[in-house]
Amino acid sequence: MPKGSFKIHKGFVTIQVGTPVETINYTKQTMPDLVNRVTVALKTMLEQEK
Repeated sequence: MPKGSFKIHKGFVTIQVGTPVETINYTKQTMPDLVNRVTVALKTMLEQEK
C-alpha cells in the first residue's frame, strides 16, 4: 500500500485469545523470563491451530 493511502479490502480475520500470563511478580531483571513465557505460549497456541 503506498504511503498516505488507505484502502479497505473485505476479508476474514481469525482472532485467538490465549490464557492470560501473570505479570505482577516480574521485574526488569526477570523480564527475559516473561518474554520467554509469552513466546512459548504463543508458539504453542499457533501449533495447536495446525
